Amino acid sequence: MKALKEALAGIRILDLTRLLPGPYCTMLLADMGADVLKIEEPSIGDPFRRYSPVMSGGESMQFMLVNRNKRSMTLNLKKPRGREIFMRLAEKTDVVVEQFRPGVVARLGVDYESVCKVNPRIVYCSISGYGQDGPYRLVPGHDINYQACSGWMSVTRTPDGVPMHCGNLVADMAGGGLFPTIAILSGLMALKLTGQGQYLDVSMMDTMVHMMMIHAGYYFGTGTAAEPGTFRQSGIYPFYKTYQCRDGKYLTLGCSEHHLWANVCRVFGREDYIPHQFPEGRQREEMLEFFQQTFLTRDRDEWLRVLEDANICVAPVLDMAELFKHPQVIHRKLLDEVEHPAEGRIPQLGFPFKMTATPGLIKTPPPLKGQHTDEVLRRMGYRDEEIRSFHQEEVV
Repeated sequence: MKALKEALAGIRILDLTRLLPGPYCTMLLADMGADVLKIEEPSIGDPFRRYSPVMSGGESMQFMLVNRNKRSMTLNLKKPRGREIFMRLAEKTDVVVEQFRPGVVARLGVDYESVCKVNPRIVYCSISGYGQDGPYRLVPGHDINYQACSGWMSVTRTPDGVPMHCGNLVADMAGGGLFPTIAILSGLMALKLTGQGQYLDVSMMDTMVHMMMIHAGYYFGTGTAAEPGTFRQSGIYPFYKTYQCRDGKYLTLGCSEHHLWANVCRVFGREDYIPHQFPEGRQREEMLEFFQQTFLTRDRDEWLRVLEDANICVAPVLDMAELFKHPQVIHRKLLDEVEHPAEGRIPQLGFPFKMTATPGLIKTPPPLKGQHTDEVLRRMGYRDEEIRSFHQEEVV
């Protein structure tokens, strides 16, 4: 048997998602070789195409980062002929992914139960904010809301106690992107083993709660929530903290293991601190002040050289310009490029993990809206005059 060049070669996916969460999921699947057909509403397409910054060719840079390796087809699911075309596509599809509010795909007639009638082997994934059932199922939300409701913001606060949301869209990227990817891959494996398709209900709220394990463990173990700023990983101890350096740049220490903490103390000439990794009260304040003032005596990169040579867990706080010049980012090929039909050479973030036999690949640029509509319809057997009528009737 010929070895696969791509892990998901031959897997066909109908992608009804838009904006960031679902498209990030389907991009990862496309990078692994799945044939992802992005279904877009004919008039405006994916709204993410218009998010700033919009480049000279009219496409959003953010859109282009999460839609590579896909084809795009416009299809009006509110029209009967549009639903007919979708169902014909679904007959020969392995996966459908959608992220509308609960109930929308049922009203459109393209929900799991409807698709199952034409393809009982389908793996159908619904991504939503709060899940397909429960009292919050129809409540609208965005990333900041899921961070708040899941407890994340209760443990991340400003010094004066104001809850803060994470600077990255972690609920969208992890809850709406990574977890659906895991669910779909699991569904495909189960399909291969059992021959049965299934419905996957992935909630961004659920996944954010699931990732609260460390804080939940403290709560379950003590009966009380850790006060903000009192968790050992929150920066209250010198061994796990962010420090400013002489040049105004920052670095981070993460020396949880005692032998690494001992290495820090030796570098700073304070072996007397070694027994006091978890100081309290006045001693803690004095030690924090000592380390901060000492870090201010050298530039960040000087400290990095000194501390890295001493086998200490240290890393710089990089801005965007520094990030994509970092030697590890370059070596791991996390910055790539692809030729786009409207924008020319555009940057892409490399596939995020390495696979020796079936590596993730960037093969094609993000598609223009509806770029592959006519091609898909012809492959389905529609004649040119039918395709022209679909355009005239705004079916596609």
